[in-house]
Amino acid sequence: MSPTEHDEYKDVFYVLGLVFIETRATTNLSKAQILADVFHNVPAMMNRRFSLEEIMAEIDQKSVRHGCERMVSALFETAAKKASEA
Repeated sequence: MSPTEHDEYKDVFYVLGLVFIETRATTNLSKAQILADVFHNVPAMMNRRFSLEEIMAEIDQKSVRHGCERMVSALFETAAKKASEA
């Protein structure tokens, strides 16, 4: 993965880390399953060089289906805030 591709995916990498932490920390099996469903294809999509727009569309579609748009938005807002602090 080139530096440009890494930069493009920077927030997605950060959010994946947050998702792993949330999944590990939750006692709510349903929440863990939803997070897994929303994000489990993301690493493969990044590896296959899908565009950020395609990856976000996949995440958005699944988060809408599960009714967790606000939670996913909050994760990406956290990532954007972290990036602006760096």
